[in-house]
Amino acid sequence: MTATVAAGSTFKRWGGACKGTAPSCTVTLKESQNATAIIDLLPITLNVTKTGSGSGTVTSVPAGIDCGTTCSSTYSPDFAAHGDDPDKGRENEHNRENGYDSKNPHEPQDHDEPGYGKPAAVVTLTAAPTTGSTFEGWFGACTGTAPTCTVTMDQTQNVTARFMPMKVTLTASKTGNGTGTLTSLQTGIDCGDTCTASYDWGTSVTLAATPATGSTFTGWSGACTGTADTCTVTMDQLHNVTADFTLLKFTLTATKIGSGTGTLSSSPAGIDCGAVCNSSYDWNTPVTLTATPAAGSTFEGWAGACTGSATVCTVTMNQAQTVSADFAPAFKTLSITKTGSGTGTVASAPAGIDCGATCSADFATDTVITLTASPATGSTFQGWFGVCTGSAATCTVTLSQTKSAIATFSAPAVTTYEYDANGNLTKIKDPLGRIRQYQYDALNQQIRQLEPHPTIIGSTLGQIDTTYDSLGQITGITDPRNLTTTYNIDSLGNQSQQTSPDTGITLADHDAAGNHLTTRTDARGKTASYHYDSLNRITQRADDDQTVNYAWDTCTNGIGRLCSLSNNNSSISYSYDTATAGSLKKAKAPVQPR
Repeated sequence: MTATVAAGSTFKRWGGACKGTAPSCTVTLKESQNATAIIDLLPITLNVTKTGSGSGTVTSVPAGIDCGTTCSSTYSPDFAAHGDDPDKGRENEHNRENGYDSKNPHEPQDHDEPGYGKPAAVVTLTAAPTTGSTFEGWFGACTGTAPTCTVTMDQTQNVTARFMPMKVTLTASKTGNGTGTLTSLQTGIDCGDTCTASYDWGTSVTLAATPATGSTFTGWSGACTGTADTCTVTMDQLHNVTADFTLLKFTLTATKIGSGTGTLSSSPAGIDCGAVCNSSYDWNTPVTLTATPAAGSTFEGWAGACTGSATVCTVTMNQAQTVSADFAPAFKTLSITKTGSGTGTVASAPAGIDCGATCSADFATDTVITLTASPATGSTFQGWFGVCTGSAATCTVTLSQTKSAIATFSAPAVTTYEYDANGNLTKIKDPLGRIRQYQYDALNQQIRQLEPHPTIIGSTLGQIDTTYDSLGQITGITDPRNLTTTYNIDSLGNQSQQTSPDTGITLADHDAAGNHLTTRTDARGKTASYHYDSLNRITQRADDDQTVNYAWDTCTNGIGRLCSLSNNNSSISYSYDTATAGSLKKAKAPVQPR
């Protein structure tokens, strides 16, 4: 007989009428014989693999797999048939070798009946996740999510166990009357809006507390402690973290100024000044202050964080703030100042101001006061400035607060003259301080006149340029507009015609000797006549509008000089010094009626 084994099995030996381990056996049939071929399954390998980002172990029954460290093991059929009972295995082996049935060892077994040899092993695997992980399921020879799995070892088997980290929830919350945000360095918490997130077991999560404008972070509670603005939580269980945000406090300081008295109070309460003049408030709180003047005082207005004169003011406490309230006595002061070259007095009704001597007085608030300006002899009242305006002698003031007025008095007008070393007039200064200047050529002929600005003292408005012929006679004058008037000179050296861009052509006649201008006729046909004394000095100029008379020799140091000019309405007198060859020193005009 020859024993032939299938794949995965091995011929072990003969039993009964055949002995030995060779696959062939010869039996001489002298009588009925039993022979047994013992064929066993080959040992089979079971491989276990772990996957996933979690951790855990896989163990086996029968022993062999402890994965952990030992993740592969081989199994023989003995373990499948008898488990951990080796005596039972040896008994079955003996019976097979002697041709007995393992279930009824006293009955000979049919040598040709299938079932001889060892059956396939059966291995039970158990998956155990470590702390912080979960078992997700089996793959390969095992399937499902139960932690145990049975594998029949009829061939090499591969089993995969998947372990994943547990997910643990972190919940963030905020407390306090302030505002702010909580964020995690690892994506998940943005609280703000997202205040709960799940993380793998064992993950270190760093939280950062950021206060909003006007708030401050005061500390952690729950899984975090302390006051640092960052905190790290290890996710080994469910965790709750609370961040406390508190509104910043800013101080409002109230002060009272002025010589009056009163109180300041606030809503919300805090300021009662009086006694308590500073208080702290939460950031951005609107604080309404009320100023209440005491009897005999008035509230004048605010300074600092409040402005205006209303008794109520609201301050927003987005920083430290300071407010001042001005209280004044109920009496207000009216002050008078006198200016100008003249003299006079200012009096008030009701009485109090008599300036003269008393130029300041106190009156009850809101008193209506009439001021009257009275110029002294020889002076005129020019007008008011300050709380009063205009040129009327009286002015009315409502004394709602301290006020002042200026009264200007002027003396008779005086014009001064200056000359160069050659006796040429170089400068004229009028009573208003306006200056007209003159320039001369080498022949002492006036070639330029600088005109003063009529309202801006010290400024020049323009210039007048004069040209001459070779005999020193004026041939043209160019005004500040750059317009030129030309002059025609006759054979006797007299001006016979004037051509002006403004007045047209003016004709002049002279006496037979050519010495004196006798008539002048303008472009309108109007004629002026001129008369002279025996010294050929003009004594009168007459036209249709007025007659001007000239007087000579009658004034101080005035021999041979013009002493006055007069017309139908006014006159001008002149005086001369002696230090500069009798040069004109002063021209005096009487004060004209207003």
